[in-house]
Amino acid sequence: IIEFVQEYLPIESFQLLLRAIKGWAKSRRVYGNSWGFLGGLSFAILAAWSCHYYDENDITLDKLLLNFFQVISQHHWNQPIALTEAEKEYSIQLPRDLFPIITSIEPCQNTARNVTRSTSEILRREFQRGAELTQEIIDGNLDWSILFEPIDLHNKSDVLLELKIISNNNQELEQKCGNIEADIIGLVIQLEQNDIFVRPWTGINRMKNTAIITLSLNLPPDCDLNSIETLALEFSSQFGCSFEVKIE
Repeated sequence: IIEFVQEYLPIESFQLLLRAIKGWAKSRRVYGNSWGFLGGLSFAILAAWSCHYYDENDITLDKLLLNFFQVISQHHWNQPIALTEAEKEYSIQLPRDLFPIITSIEPCQNTARNVTRSTSEILRREFQRGAELTQEIIDGNLDWSILFEPIDLHNKSDVLLELKIISNNNQELEQKCGNIEADIIGLVIQLEQNDIFVRPWTGINRMKNTAIITLSLNLPPDCDLNSIETLALEFSSQFGCSFEVKIE
């Protein structure tokens, strides 16, 4: 990645760009590979790839951000994001390669294989939002703070699905949280197979002897809430700890 970037701009400028992109992704809650979004490596590859299209003489962070969002929002995702010739030969396999962002070392793999139908749409919306806002900011119409404005997920769904893990053993609770976070994408995919649009809330909310995982759901007209509860309970049962499932 560094070798690729250095052909286009100083590595210090790239580091500033990547730090800003990660800050944006975390504030908009699209950071986290296990949740169906993009992890640090994916964002690093995207940031590096965007540098290839930077054609300004002066290198400033605001223009680098504008370039990043414009390039990524306009990309056709039937083509892989690739830094080397070997990566460009990567064969896309649907439906698991909706966001093909390919590793820069062999064997070439997609760093974003957890991206799902729902999360790919969310990512596209956020990249488009970023492109529109950065242009307005560059034009002097808006302040930079609006780009990094934290997203409020409470009003983004028909219902909320909450999985509450309960344990008086802190070590066990941490272990179960790690196991569930690693596998939560499986529940997201199961819900999507029932034509449900899923918006994972990245991260686990911990309180004393409980931890809560939240998914926002937009439902098809004929969706049965009991079937959602059944899927959630079946998913939870594999982890061998006390669970509560709440739909509201």
